[in-house]
Amino acid sequence: MIEGVIFDLFNTLVFETREKPRFVEFSQMINKNSQDYNYMKVFEKHFMTSVVPDFKIPIPEMLTELRIPFDEALVDRLAAVLMDFTPESFKFFEDVRPALATLKGKFRLGILSNCTALVYSVVRQRFKLEDNFDAVVTSFQLGRLKPDKAAFLAAMNSLGLNRDQVIFVGDSFKDDVRAAENLGLNSVMIDRQKKNPAYTNRIEALTELGRFLR
Repeated sequence: MIEGVIFDLFNTLVFETREKPRFVEFSQMINKNSQDYNYMKVFEKHFMTSVVPDFKIPIPEMLTELRIPFDEALVDRLAAVLMDFTPESFKFFEDVRPALATLKGKFRLGILSNCTALVYSVVRQRFKLEDNFDAVVTSFQLGRLKPDKAAFLAAMNSLGLNRDQVIFVGDSFKDDVRAAENLGLNSVMIDRQKKNPAYTNRIEALTELGRFLR
């Protein structure tokens, strides 16, 4: 019986309003494809597995690993792009509040997110996450990134539930859906842009989640 729902945070609950997302612009500046999974995981490793107080700090090490030549001016420009956000840069998707209103009080609700400490701090305060969720597990606190099994286990433990009692909801097939399934969790893909019509356990709005919770 499902007793808890764990959500991915970014692009599942929250989206960035910037016309060109910061990670996309950052990637273009170093001639990288922001959709390249292996590159994305290198970025996440350097920025999201510890508390980074200044985005300038991990950039040289990351560029060195990627064998990209750089100077201080490039580091400054890249850091400036990553820091180009305010609380108003992030919004809940329109279906989030109605879905949470339906779920709250009936299920234990959690978040498991790969994210930076700087951005999470802003999002946490803007959306008062503690008021809507029973637990939040982040990569920078845990030192582990999805799809690592340890991240999912930590999220389940934070709710006091086991894998048979939890359903995971996310937008990434590799990091969310497949990773959860590999651990034996029920999982649902939020597919607002209808990119994965052939996948069975998918919804196009969080308000559709109820049919997987019966």
